[in-house]
Amino acid sequence: MSDIPKRTEGADRTANQRGAARLAAVQALYQMDIGRVSLEDTLAQFSAFHLGREIEGDQYLPADADFFRQILAGVAKHQARN
Repeated sequence: MSDIPKRTEGADRTANQRGAARLAAVQALYQMDIGRVSLEDTLAQFSAFHLGREIEGDQYLPADADFFRQILAGVAKHQARN
């Protein structure tokens, strides 16, 4: 028997949701930088229109919305310090 733990479906789902959150965060950060959009406006827009939705024919995976917010807030906080 192997000592390597097997991934469960729930773990896969959580990993996929966090991965989707990271992808959405990269897109949101790009939008914030290029469009000079505030953190609050970007969070509202992505929560309402992007996370886990179909966009231009592409279906995005459901994202961990809390993790998405943490990434964006962390980047914004880091940028403010520099």
